[in-house]
Amino acid sequence: MSIGQSVSKHRFACVTAVCAIAAACGSFALGVGRSIWFDEGYTLIVESQPFARMMDLLKVDVHPPLYYLLLRMWISVFGSDVMALRAMSCVFCGLTVLMSMVLLRFMAGERHALLASPFVVFAPLMLRYGLRFACIR
Repeated sequence: MSIGQSVSKHRFACVTAVCAIAAACGSFALGVGRSIWFDEGYTLIVESQPFARMMDLLKVDVHPPLYYLLLRMWISVFGSDVMALRAMSCVFCGLTVLMSMVLLRFMAGERHALLASPFVVFAPLMLRYGLRFACIR
């Protein structure tokens, strides 16, 4: 590996990390100061139940239970307030940007991935649903 390739690899890693952090922080900032949404309230109600009761409630839910299981672990570490609930969704938004950039690099090359990075980070639906991931599970 030449020095140029090493610099290129580090540049891509840095840009990708900055993009992922920007998307996560931007998504989080959109939710600051907003009241709780219906789906977030429902999620908190489901999460407050004992595990067996939670699984019974999720039998009638159309969404798979993985989100609730991950959220249960998240809540045990960070608490159950609304901002902690939203933070997990924002982390997933950042991880989605990270994986998108890696996939773009693999499919189209580093140059194209870097050119597409602003569109990936600032995609309106990415930011909106990164914040509201809790609502769509």
